[in-house]
Amino acid sequence: MANRFPHIVMIDDDEDDQYFFREHFKSCDDHLCFEGFIGGEAFFDFFDNQELEEDQLPNLILLDLNIPKDDGIDILMRLKNNATLKLIPVLVLTTSSSPLDIEDCYNLGVHSYFVKPMSLQETKELVSVIYEYWFNQNIISRLKTG
Repeated sequence: MANRFPHIVMIDDDEDDQYFFREHFKSCDDHLCFEGFIGGEAFFDFFDNQELEEDQLPNLILLDLNIPKDDGIDILMRLKNNATLKLIPVLVLTTSSSPLDIEDCYNLGVHSYFVKPMSLQETKELVSVIYEYWFNQNIISRLKTG
């Protein structure tokens, strides 16, 4: 597989959250590609209308569960039922700490579940942990990003 820079997609209706996560991830790696989508339909419309090669797919998908007009659990099911997208690790980043949401997400194959931090400093720390694990420690991610 060709070497490439880390590629993250965030599906979240909150543009401020997308901005803060993008900026914090960029501070970890200024070559990182970060794409934000306001809801699941925007994401699926984009990816369903592209003829993407495997090395053009994201390495990681960040998913909010609480998206108006979309249900995060439904988006997760669509991701995991899509032959092209199902192997991409999905991390839930949401305000919900509901045990039912957590259980549903893990049953559907989510790789990690995080409650969104309340401060910018906590967000920065969480992003650093996610970046370090998924792009420096995790063997599969290292293979995909070179």
